[in-house]
Amino acid sequence: MWLRMTIVALIMASVMGGCASQKFELQGPQRRVYRLEKIQNQHPEWDELTVQKVAARHVEIGMSREMVFEALGKADRISQQGDEEEWGYEIIIDRYTHVDRKLVYFVYFKNGHVVRTAGDRSKLSYTNW
Repeated sequence: MWLRMTIVALIMASVMGGCASQKFELQGPQRRVYRLEKIQNQHPEWDELTVQKVAARHVEIGMSREMVFEALGKADRISQQGDEEEWGYEIIIDRYTHVDRKLVYFVYFKNGHVVRTAGDRSKLSYTNW
């Protein structure tokens, strides 16, 4: 009897431990709502339309550096070209023999605000989309 109870207790402990170690991940619409609420809470001074654009990872002319950072994350390359600052975002192309990196989207700032963009933002991928 004692052996049977010990085995049952060990099985229950392993089942409960497995459940506790599962990572909770938001899926689809829940993830988008979470991102929207997070940005709203971190930046209450931004209007609702701006928060929605940033949460959807859209960059538009007139946005600040902080808005672009929240929308796209840290740039992979930042350079100064005359009076413009260029932020470049890259993708990683995994080939069998080596990994290539390719800049695919650029955001240009003048006086701290977006003046233009270039490239294909749709090629960027995000783990927390």
